Amino acid sequence: MTIPAVQAEDEPQLNFSIGYDYSTGSYGNTSDTDIHYIPFSLSYKAFPWSLKLTVPYIRITGPGGVVGGVNGGVVIGSGSNKRMTEQGVGDAVVSTAYALYALWDGGPFVDLTGKIKLATADEEKGLGTGENDYSLQIDIANTYGQITPFATLGYKFMGDPSGIELDDIWFGSVGLDYKISSSLNSGVSLDFREAAFSGSEDPREGVGYLNWKLSNNLSVMSYGVIGFSDGSPDTGIGLQLTYRQ
Repeated sequence: MTIPAVQAEDEPQLNFSIGYDYSTGSYGNTSDTDIHYIPFSLSYKAFPWSLKLTVPYIRITGPGGVVGGVNGGVVIGSGSNKRMTEQGVGDAVVSTAYALYALWDGGPFVDLTGKIKLATADEEKGLGTGENDYSLQIDIANTYGQITPFATLGYKFMGDPSGIELDDIWFGSVGLDYKISSSLNSGVSLDFREAAFSGSEDPREGVGYLNWKLSNNLSVMSYGVIGFSDGSPDTGIGLQLTYRQ
């Protein structure tokens, strides 16, 4: 779920954010996998470019076969009958985006983003795949009064863990953002992606969120997730606090 900025910033901007994401689901196994994901992010925006680094801390309890990520778990195997708990630094993500709408006046607002997921998580603990992933996505949005429809389409090149072959995948989302007031937005989205592991279902999730602008520098977003397939978590909740300097 990514919404392009619907207006250019006049000055370069440095953002800090911290979040908490909890998700749980069986992912087609006999027992649930619970994931606690705490991302720390730093981003710099100088229109039309932006750069972002995210380093998470992650805790996973489950039968294995599912590694952690910002969108809940990623199925890479069938798991076992024993639930275990592991925790540590997760995979870091570096991204850069270019606002294509700098090339024309007005909407639609379109961003082109490249991401690299760095294999900083411990593969032996099941916190990551131990391989880098690379993705490219395009995000589009346009505002009509208080309503902003948005959509994402992207492709991810998956690194293969030792002894496991993962498929490269298409992913995307469609959604709607509604401006309730000058300081409060709400929205919903439907997120979808192909399964990277051949024995898993394609993930399908619904997301609802509220975003409060507490001041010119501080905002907080809360959200909930419902999974619609065995490739997704059953449920999830999250909170993100952002400070803009």
